[in-house]
Amino acid sequence: MKIFSVRRFTTVEIIYHAIQLVLYLILFVSGGMILLKRLFELEMVDLVVLAKIHRVTGFVLIAFVVQIVVISIFSKNFRPLWETFLDAFRWLYSDIIWLIRMLSHTFGYRVKLPPSGRFNPGQKLHLLVIYLLLLVYASTGLIMVFVPGALGPWVVHTICFAPSVLFLAIHLFLSIINPPTRKAIKGIVTGYVPLDYAREHHALWQKSEDPVSHTNQVSLPAVMLTILVSVAVLVSVAWYAGFDRVKLQIIKIANDGAREALLPGMLISAHAKEPDAKQCTSCHNYLNSPPTSKCLKCHREILAVINNNQGYHGALTGQCRTCHTEHKGLQADITSLDVKNFNHENARFSLEGKHRDLECRSCHKQQNKNNELTRTEFIGLPFKKCIDCHDDIHKGQFQKECQSCHSEHGWKGTWLVESHGADSAYPLNGMHNKLKCIECHKLPYKNAKLAESKLAGLSHECSSCHDDIHNGQMHHTCEICHNEQGWKGMNLLFDHNQHSSSKLDKLHAHVSCNLCHLPDKDKIIRYCPLPQQCDTCHTDIVDFMNGKSPNGNADADPHAERVTCVECHTTDIAKQLPQQYAEKCADCHTPRYYNLYFDWQKSLAHGLKSNLQLIKSLKGNDDDQKERIIAKIKIAEKIGFHNIQLSMILLE
Repeated sequence: MKIFSVRRFTTVEIIYHAIQLVLYLILFVSGGMILLKRLFELEMVDLVVLAKIHRVTGFVLIAFVVQIVVISIFSKNFRPLWETFLDAFRWLYSDIIWLIRMLSHTFGYRVKLPPSGRFNPGQKLHLLVIYLLLLVYASTGLIMVFVPGALGPWVVHTICFAPSVLFLAIHLFLSIINPPTRKAIKGIVTGYVPLDYAREHHALWQKSEDPVSHTNQVSLPAVMLTILVSVAVLVSVAWYAGFDRVKLQIIKIANDGAREALLPGMLISAHAKEPDAKQCTSCHNYLNSPPTSKCLKCHREILAVINNNQGYHGALTGQCRTCHTEHKGLQADITSLDVKNFNHENARFSLEGKHRDLECRSCHKQQNKNNELTRTEFIGLPFKKCIDCHDDIHKGQFQKECQSCHSEHGWKGTWLVESHGADSAYPLNGMHNKLKCIECHKLPYKNAKLAESKLAGLSHECSSCHDDIHNGQMHHTCEICHNEQGWKGMNLLFDHNQHSSSKLDKLHAHVSCNLCHLPDKDKIIRYCPLPQQCDTCHTDIVDFMNGKSPNGNADADPHAERVTCVECHTTDIAKQLPQQYAEKCADCHTPRYYNLYFDWQKSLAHGLKSNLQLIKSLKGNDDDQKERIIAKIKIAEKIGFHNIQLSMILLE
């Protein structure tokens, strides 16, 4: 047997072809049925079932091919598959001549064809088309799955069905029906083909002595018979479906540009009536899923609520198609709204109290020009403040919605929502929280309701309710220095170095406020402007330096009216040390004044000690004298070095 046969395909190639054939035929039949159902609205297998079969088979085919490629890299038994693959790309000049002469050869036996190798040019072309179709089908199919609604892959995937039909029909005709070539079918079943067939049709492969002495490749009677049978089948199907129906459907398909071939289902009636519905690009992009922007181009009422963060859609993120999937049929409802179980809080309008008992249509209604209820409307309701149902007793004072102050159990009393809470425009804190409403919101007339008073647009300035105790001295707002808990003590926020142009140095940082800020002739405490010269406050020191004191007088100190305070006192030191004062003396005079400062300090200390001993020596009935001596000691301590002579006189 093998003497008269030649092996053309390996076992691996046979198995690969068989599995691929089964998967390809399933894809071809299921895809064809989907296409026919869309184009001619034929009632066959359920479209959803067909789509699932088609999709699963597609994934299996892709996985199978990838697996074979990976295995062939590591297994020699699978290498012939690569040879078959590469044969499709090995073209000779004679192969081109073969394709050119093929049509004439079909109708005239005298036209000779050049010899072919293991695969003739027609088979090579078929392999190339199959490879290309497999690549295009796989890539567009994956995009269709992972980029839902992208129009381009659908178009390419559908267009590829035409060459698939053509080449599959030619392949089946040549391998099963056409007498001159159907001998080759044994090769893909057993792996072997007759030797005479191989020498006649694949002379270069078998190195035949007479490579062009072969019979015709195609039987003309077989071609004509196949065409007649195909036409008869199509006519029978048209007769069964109804010629008029088929004719009308063909006209419709032609007018729509075969748009139905891409439709996974009819649009809902509302969308189908739109003028742009016939243009797929009105909603779809070629390479991306249908964008939300195209939906909102028509649904402007939804765009408005999204931009304003209102209602149910205002709280959502993502694409419209996530919830609203189209092409479900004219009568389909794509709102995906479960009216009975809908949580109204998701629409940012929780139904409580009396609203719970209302029917949806009581609020969600659309009326015509005759004020007649036409249909339920869920999007873009005209309720700006619920004022469409309730009279506005506030007469348009508020821009916010009613529920910002009121709840759905009632309008007043315990049901009045806190309108001066932490998130309000004017929260009531501290002392303000103890006020009654009418203390700020004055009633327009006697026995008027609080709701009729002026509730919005009141001034937030402190001066609108409080008298200015500072009599216009301050140029900042009150809250810079005060808070609502109180005006003084721990509630006084004023920082002299932050809020005043007069900065406090370390010498004055702990001085009590009322020592500098004194009442004027009108009994108004002066805060600004105040003079910043030392002698403005320290008038007693000026008197001491001029030789005046309540307990005795002397000559003016030599430094009086000649030396400024800051020449001796360093303002950035809270408490100067004696050595620092002595250094000041030495800087202005001579170094000997450094020790002279301490000599004077010793003299003052000696005088102070003598007076203290004198006080101890006095008896109990000399209290008046003791008080006089103590008063002099205090004055002398305060005078100190500001007038050494006056200090010593008081201590003598």
